[in-house]
Amino acid sequence: MGMVGEYIRVDDKMLSKLKKGKKDIFELSEELADSGAVTDLDKAWHIVHFVLSGKVWESGGEPLSRMVLGGAIVNEDSDGGYGPSTYLTVDEVREISAAAESVSEEWFRERYDKVKKNGKEVYILDSANESEYDELFEYAWSYFLEAKEFFKQAAQEKQNIVFSVV
Repeated sequence: MGMVGEYIRVDDKMLSKLKKGKKDIFELSEELADSGAVTDLDKAWHIVHFVLSGKVWESGGEPLSRMVLGGAIVNEDSDGGYGPSTYLTVDEVREISAAAESVSEEWFRERYDKVKKNGKEVYILDSANESEYDELFEYAWSYFLEAKEFFKQAAQEKQNIVFSVV
C-alpha cells in the first residue's frame, strides 16, 4: 500500500487519550473506519500538501499550509512508519476549513503547475512522466475536495483532526 495520508476526526476527550498514549491512533482508525470519522488522501497527500504550502515537508503559518502536514505531534509513539502523527485543534480546523472554502480548481491548477517544475521531491510525482501529470492533477484535486469536506464537517461538529501517513 505504502505512504497513504489519513485523517481522523476526534473530540477533545479522545485527543487527550491519544496525546497521553492511552489510546493507539492506528487501532482507533480501524475502530472508526466505517463511521465516517476517518478518511484518507490515498497517495495524493504529498501533492496536496505541496500545492497548498509550496513546501516539500514543512508547513507554514498560513492555514492552508497546515492542512496536511501541520499541527503538533500527537505523542512519541504515534509514528505509522513515515513520521509522527500530528493533530489540529478545533480552532485550527475551523481556520483551515474556512481557508479551504476559497480554493478554486483554477487556483489549485496554477499551483500544481508550479509543482510540476519542482515535483521530483514530491511523493508519486517523483516517478511520474510528463504524460501522467494531468491525470495526477485530477487525482490530487479530487482528494483535496474530499479533505475540504472532511474539514468542513469537523469544523461544524467542533472536532479536532489527527493526520498520519501510514
